[in-house]
Amino acid sequence: MSRSRFDMLAEVLETARGGTTKTRIVTEANLNQEIATHMLNLLVDLDLLAARHNSPISYGTTEKGFQFLDEYRRLKRLLDSRSGLQEKL
Repeated sequence: MSRSRFDMLAEVLETARGGTTKTRIVTEANLNQEIATHMLNLLVDLDLLAARHNSPISYGTTEKGFQFLDEYRRLKRLLDSRSGLQEKL
């Protein structure tokens, strides 16, 4: 089963919880450089991720990003419980 865009965004935010580099995000979220760059820019633009311009640039999940993760997990549990119910029918 392939990952959705929301799954990948959540993985990036999860990886950046305590602050990290793009290289670590690419590795841990299993993304290529081009997709990672696009997602990092999107998450920063949405204020879900903060870029810290030290050397190298690091990224950290913002409070809004943590709220996204909470909602993502809640919806994922809801959908997982629904699909489990349908499998039983």
